[in-house]
Amino acid sequence: MSKPRHISYDEAKRLARDPDLAKRVVLARRRDLRPEILYYLAEDAAPEVRRVVAVNPTAPHQANLLLARDRDEEVRTGVAGKLARIFPGLGKREIERLHRTAYEALDALARDELVRVRKILAEALKDVAHAPHEVINRLARDPELEVSVPVLELSPVLTDEDLVGIIESTPASGALSAISRRTGLAQGVADAIVATDDVGAITSLLANRSAQIREETLDFLIDRAPTIEAWHEPLVRRPRLSPGAALKLAHFVADSLIQTLQARADVDPATLNQVAAAVRRRLDAGPAAESTAPEPPVPAARPKPTAPPKPRPAGTATRAAAASADDAPAPPPPAPIACPAADAPAARPPGPEARAGGAPEPAAAAPALPAGAPPGAEPAPSGESAPPADGAPSAEPAADEGERGHWRETPEQALKRATQLRRAGRLDENVLYNALADDENNFVVAGLALLAELPVPDVERIIFARDPKGVVALAWKAGISMRFAIKLQAYLADIPAAAVLKDDGFGGYPLEEAEIRDVLAALLAE
Repeated sequence: MSKPRHISYDEAKRLARDPDLAKRVVLARRRDLRPEILYYLAEDAAPEVRRVVAVNPTAPHQANLLLARDRDEEVRTGVAGKLARIFPGLGKREIERLHRTAYEALDALARDELVRVRKILAEALKDVAHAPHEVINRLARDPELEVSVPVLELSPVLTDEDLVGIIESTPASGALSAISRRTGLAQGVADAIVATDDVGAITSLLANRSAQIREETLDFLIDRAPTIEAWHEPLVRRPRLSPGAALKLAHFVADSLIQTLQARADVDPATLNQVAAAVRRRLDAGPAAESTAPEPPVPAARPKPTAPPKPRPAGTATRAAAASADDAPAPPPPAPIACPAADAPAARPPGPEARAGGAPEPAAAAPALPAGAPPGAEPAPSGESAPPADGAPSAEPAADEGERGHWRETPEQALKRATQLRRAGRLDENVLYNALADDENNFVVAGLALLAELPVPDVERIIFARDPKGVVALAWKAGISMRFAIKLQAYLADIPAAAVLKDDGFGGYPLEEAEIRDVLAALLAE
C-alpha cells in the first residue's frame, strides 16, 4: 500500500471544512496531521468522522477526552478500544508523562453507561500495575460482573483496604469469589470474605492455596464444614494444615479425602494415628449411624439467635446493676443467648440442621471420646462437671482436647469472668473479638454490658431486636470500632448481610452521635 502524499497545513484545514463527508473521513484517518486538525475533526457534526478520529492513535489527549464523552456509542467504544491497546504497553515513566486529560478520558469511560465500553476498559487495565487507582477502583465496584471480575481478581493496583471496603459493601457473590481467587490474598481480606458467610466465595478462598488464612479462621470454617460439602476437598488440601484441623476433618469428610489427608507429608505420625482411630470409629458406627451420629468433637457452628424471646418489660433491670457489677454478686442468669438448649444435661448447641429447621440431634447419641482415647474407653457421664473454683467458670468435660473453652458457659459465669478481666484492665475489643470467634456469645454480651455500662438484660434486648442501628449504637457506647460492630451485627445479632449497617467509607461510624443516643434511648425505653 502506497504512502499517502504529504499535504500542507493549509490544505488540511481546507479539507477539514470540506462539505464532502468522504473527504473528511479520509482526512481523519491520516496520522501525519497536526493535533489541532484532529481535534477540529473530533467535533465534526458527522459521527462517521468522529468514529475515525476515535481510533486514530495520533489523536491528541484533548480529542480523546472529548470523544470519550461523545453521544455516539460507537465513538466511545472506539476510543475505549484505542486506549485499551495503547495504555498496557506504556511504562511507568510514560504513564506519568501522560497529560491529565488522558486520565480524565479513562475515568469518563469507566463511568460510561454502556457496559461494552466499561468491559473493554476493564479487560485492558486488569493487570496493568500503573493504571490510575481511581479508575481501577471504579471498575472494581462496577455492578456488572463482566466489568468488575477481571479487575477484582487480577489488578495489582487494588490495596487490601480497597478490597475490604469492596467486600463490606456487599457486592454480588461472583465479585466476592473473584477477590477470593487473588494471588497472595492477605489474612485481613480473607477474614472479611469469611465474615460475609458467602459459601461460594469461601469455597474459592479455601481452594486458593496462596491465600493467607489465619489458623483461627480455618478452625471456624472447619467447625461449619460438616454440612457444606463443597468445602471438604479444599479444606483437606489446604497447605500447612494443623494437627487439630486434620483430626477434625477426619470425622466427616468422604473416604477418598481421608486417604488424601493421610497421605499429607505435613501430618505428624501421632496425628495420623488419631485420624486412623477416628476413621475406625466411623466404620464401627456404620453408615446409618453416620447420618445420625453426634457432631464431630469440635464446637458447633457459631450459635446465632433464631427465635429470640420477647424483650423483658421495661424496668426489669437498671443501669446501676451493671455499674456496680465490680462490687456486687453476679445477677441471676438470664436465658442463655447462644444456645436455647443450654440447660439440658450435657446437651450440645443445636447443630446446623436443627437451626435450619431440620431434624434435631438424637438424644441417645453417645458422647464423643477425647482425641486419642484407647479402644473401649468410656466417655464421661452425661451432664457431670467439676465444681467451679472460686471466681472461675466451671470447666465441663470437653468432647475433644482441641475443643475451645467456654461455649457452655452460663450467663452468670460469663459475667463473672468478664468482670474479672475488667478489674484486671484486660477487657477490650480484642478479647471480645476472640470470644465471638470462639462462639462465646454469653461472654460477648457480658463484656459489652460492662464496657457500655448497661445491664446485661438491656444488652440482650438490643441484640434480640436485631436492629442494625441498635447494635451499632451499642458498639459505639461500648467504645469499640465500627469494624467490630459490623461483625457483631452479622454473628451475634444474626442480621442478614444485606441489612448490615456498614461504616462511613473511612472505617468510622455511619451515624451521628445524636442519632446514636436517640436509637439507644428508644430501645432501652421499650
